[in-house]
Amino acid sequence: MGANQYRLQVDDQNDFNTPTIDITSWNITYTPLSTDQALSDGDWYWRVRVEDPSPVSAWSTVFHFTKIWAAPQNIPNLLSPSEGQELAFFDAPAFSWTAVLGAAQYRFRITQTPNYNATPILSVDTLARTYQPSERLANSTYYWHVIPIDPSNQLGTPSNIQSFIAAYGMNTIGDMVPTMISPMDESFPTFTPTFQWTAISGAEHYRLEYTDDKTCKFDTSTGIDTRQTSFTPSDPLSNDTQFCWRVRVESGPAIGDWSETWHFTKKWDLQPVLLTPTEQYLTGLYPLYSWTPVPGAARYHIQIAKNRDFNPIYEEAETANTSFTPQSKYDGTSHYYWRVWPIAGGGEYGAVSEVGEYQSNYDSLAPVLIYPMYYYQPVEYGQFIMNPHEDRTVAFPIFMWHRVMVASPVGGVYASAYRLQVDESYLFNSIDWQYDTENTSASPTKNEDFSPVSGQEYYWRVCPLTSLNDACQINPGTGEPWWSQVWKARFDKNLQINPTTGDAPSLLRPAIGQESVEATPLLEWWPLEGATEYQVEVSRDVDFITSEITETVNISAYSPKYSLAQRSLGRTDFGTFYWHVRAFTAEGWSRWSDAWRFQIAAQSEWRYIRSPGTVENRLLIGSDPVNDVPSEYDLTTLYATQSDTDWFFGFDAVPPSLDMTYVIYIDLDNITGSGATVPPERSYQVSTNPEHRPEFVIYVDDIGGIIDLQNTWVFAWDGDVWGNGKRFSEIDAGVYVNAGYIELRISDGIIGMNNDTNSASVMLFSVDTITGVLKDTVPSDPDVSVDSYLTRFSAVSDHMNLIFPPNVSSGDPNTLTSLLPFFWDWPTGSNGATPFAGSILQVDLDEDYTPPHEATFQIASNSQYFSENHVTLLGDIYGDHTYYWRVQPRYMLPGYPVAFGSWTGGWSFHRLGLTPENLHSSPNSSIISFSWDMAEGAELYHLQVATDPGFANRVVEVLTPMNSYIPQETLPQSVYYWRVQIVRFEDIANTWVEGEPFEFILPQPQGLTPASGEVIHGTPTYCWNPVEAADDAGNAFFSAWRYHIQVSTDPSFRIVYDSIDTYNNCWTPFKGYIDGNYYWRVALYDGNGRLGSYSPAATFTKLYASPTLISPIKGKIQSTPTFVWSPVTGAATYAIEVSWYPTFYPLYDVQETLNTQYTPIWNYALNKVYYWRVAIRDHDGLQGPFVAARIILGNVYFLFNPFISK
Repeated sequence: MGANQYRLQVDDQNDFNTPTIDITSWNITYTPLSTDQALSDGDWYWRVRVEDPSPVSAWSTVFHFTKIWAAPQNIPNLLSPSEGQELAFFDAPAFSWTAVLGAAQYRFRITQTPNYNATPILSVDTLARTYQPSERLANSTYYWHVIPIDPSNQLGTPSNIQSFIAAYGMNTIGDMVPTMISPMDESFPTFTPTFQWTAISGAEHYRLEYTDDKTCKFDTSTGIDTRQTSFTPSDPLSNDTQFCWRVRVESGPAIGDWSETWHFTKKWDLQPVLLTPTEQYLTGLYPLYSWTPVPGAARYHIQIAKNRDFNPIYEEAETANTSFTPQSKYDGTSHYYWRVWPIAGGGEYGAVSEVGEYQSNYDSLAPVLIYPMYYYQPVEYGQFIMNPHEDRTVAFPIFMWHRVMVASPVGGVYASAYRLQVDESYLFNSIDWQYDTENTSASPTKNEDFSPVSGQEYYWRVCPLTSLNDACQINPGTGEPWWSQVWKARFDKNLQINPTTGDAPSLLRPAIGQESVEATPLLEWWPLEGATEYQVEVSRDVDFITSEITETVNISAYSPKYSLAQRSLGRTDFGTFYWHVRAFTAEGWSRWSDAWRFQIAAQSEWRYIRSPGTVENRLLIGSDPVNDVPSEYDLTTLYATQSDTDWFFGFDAVPPSLDMTYVIYIDLDNITGSGATVPPERSYQVSTNPEHRPEFVIYVDDIGGIIDLQNTWVFAWDGDVWGNGKRFSEIDAGVYVNAGYIELRISDGIIGMNNDTNSASVMLFSVDTITGVLKDTVPSDPDVSVDSYLTRFSAVSDHMNLIFPPNVSSGDPNTLTSLLPFFWDWPTGSNGATPFAGSILQVDLDEDYTPPHEATFQIASNSQYFSENHVTLLGDIYGDHTYYWRVQPRYMLPGYPVAFGSWTGGWSFHRLGLTPENLHSSPNSSIISFSWDMAEGAELYHLQVATDPGFANRVVEVLTPMNSYIPQETLPQSVYYWRVQIVRFEDIANTWVEGEPFEFILPQPQGLTPASGEVIHGTPTYCWNPVEAADDAGNAFFSAWRYHIQVSTDPSFRIVYDSIDTYNNCWTPFKGYIDGNYYWRVALYDGNGRLGSYSPAATFTKLYASPTLISPIKGKIQSTPTFVWSPVTGAATYAIEVSWYPTFYPLYDVQETLNTQYTPIWNYALNKVYYWRVAIRDHDGLQGPFVAARIILGNVYFLFNPFISK
């Protein structure tokens, strides 16, 4: 009694030399406050003395106590996982444990041995009683335990050690090993399959292995690491080979178990179907081999032999096309066998076709068919549909074949006419259409109509006739007609080019000024909208005063039945023809189209050598009536021919005694407006139509009845003016005059003839040299007598006729998707004239045929009048482009050197290769896949994916033989543009086709907890649903690899309060959170570590639990109290505040203590109202909410306003 102040000392030594606690207090109790007064486990000594009033008293008796916080019973109990449990993920409730009284935090440790002293592979101090390691562990057995830590960082008693098994991807846990989907076990896929399996949650990538080892040993397998759940090999798998395959998941250091092993055998057993030569055809001449395309084939291997055993091989080759002509050799008479293999883009051979067989005969007189090419059903392989594919269906029933020639060694035109038969039956027992024609093409007319049923398959054949309406000529060897092969055809009028509108049809082909030699061309025009029929007129004059042909047809094409000019038919009025068309619509007949012109030229019948004046030189190309003018000027004939070095022009005339002149106009280019408008040097009263202005003029002056070299001149037009004339005596030329026949010989080059020309329109006329008046012409020209206006030139040429592909120079929009065979007809000479024995084909990108040429194909025969007149190339040359092509005959006779005739006038065609169709991408399924339909003839597909429409920033660029592709690596989120092109054999790239642009967004995690509105009283554990995606069958094909979590006090996340990357679907922070409102969100990482879009933010309120105040909580007390409250789990310390005011401002006393009670060290003033409150603080010093109470110290009474304690 009477003491005012005490001193307390506490020490772990009973000598108290360095006491841990050394304080003075007015009260008689004390509870240590701060961590520097924290007492560790062990023996402690304490004593007290009176400090005031002075002098100080003696120390009390020393008391002893033992502190045991780390008691065996005060340990964490491990809750999850259970002993030995297998874990694929460390999701809540793993790892979790019970609270330990007095623990401010916990040390979570994982070791590889069951030893507390083992070096941990993971050690984390956390305020929470649960923890999910964010990193994945390699699959193995591990051990874990927890050590409590008090507020002063003293370690408590550790928990027991328990084991767990990291088993990501192990088959002992359900749904952790990929389930194989395709190719099915023991299946027989036709094409290289796409390997597919189910996704495993948390996969970083998958390891696929496949092998062709017969025992399924994977030591030498092909191994693929891919982020996706499917994979298509870039190189096709070998055919007829069994493969074994398996797959496993891998994520970080965790390597999963292999799936079961499945087996499959690729059986690409689709056979080409042989088309032509038709099976067992006995009278073949020049073979065109063709077959159906095979799905998956990039090219084909053809073998030809003369025996069924194919030993030896006669010829073999690889080609990108489905047609083939002999490339190196061909015997005219032989029995042939042939077969074809398809070859895939990677060089793998498919199933060989059946063996085809036919007989070739060099002296066959059966027509060789050209167009339409043999029809086959484009889809003949069941489920394996090629789209796009070439379709042999044509719009109209237009038929073409080769001219039938007399066999070697004679040559010349054999057939005078042909009969075409078309029927729905191969037996031709009920003919649908029969048509006789003198030309080598046929089309229906109104009077001889044929309207095929769209989609119906027809058969057609051709035989030669002696003349129209005669019987087919008979093969003396068989007694049967010389029928061609029977080909199949199919028609669909909807395939016609788009009709034009207007008041008249527009002409299409032949192009203006096109030349045909000894043949009348097929006439074609654009369909006119609404037209039901057309009328065609052909005339020799541009005004159509007279008509050579008038015909009505129901389609926009017409092949004349009669040949307008052909030497073998005795029709030698060669020259220029004009044609036009009008259409009949609902409004009646339209106006006539503009008139176009074409030339029919006489064959010049090239010979090695020609002697002047011989009868062989007198090849009539034009005529005029006898005695239509005075005899001295009368002209009746015009002849033209050529030798290897010279041209010969002749005519019948008796040179009169009076002076006069014979004139020959030569127009080489047939271009309207090109050439001279007036004669050279002399003021003859003569002009020509614009179509035939001369480039060369020959004057043959009859002076006093004498015609000789001195009196014969040649003039050349240089494009602007006439050059000086040259006498024949000064140049390499000759004049032959005998018995009323005059013949001129002139060297090729003098009149511009060479292998690029050797064709001319020619006019012969006589002139009165005194008056300059034109007197007579050959050919006959009706305008001469009126105004000396020359219009009807004849024509002569060394050219051959091109037939197919048709000329598109006049605007035909049709294109070829691949290079079809080139067809032409041989020159018509015989008995040493035009002794063709081969040819040279040139294909170029420019119409000038500038070397080097894109393609050249040469045929050399060892016999005259025997050689193929159609050729196939093995590839596509250059790709999509306009091509120009021409052919040159090779001449050969025994005893003479090989020579070459002139090039045909070049034709053009458009090649526009097939492009991928049905492009599809799947950006909404979490994995981007690209697919398109299988295209005919594709060796590879070139896929580009870019982030810009110009494809400058490409993220995928791949060549694949498959018609689908899934990138092995994932792509970042972006808007993507993609396109595909077909690449054919020899790297021929077709046109790009673009797919629809798409935006790729990775899926957002869902199912976030804590969800919006929740209140969390401790450290939150964040969880969300694993992100996976599945197809309609429920097969998962995508899963997230990892996740990124962001926590913020700002809804815009401008400042991130906490974040983590984790493999798991849950995460518990190891630090404390300030009380308040929080926003959190999560995004996935794909297998490449690319971050997806964040989920919508969830919100929660973090609010630590408050202590429960125990005493004093109300009423009056008489002395300074000891404040007592309940402990709170997770509290490291407690903050206590005392004030005289309910607002706690100003404060009367404030302390932080480790304990759950506090005794002030001085006496509080009496007769006062006191407000006191307590809040917890965690190990990081973060404080929870206060809870308050009110007391009265002393014996007075007060009147209070309402008081809220929290």
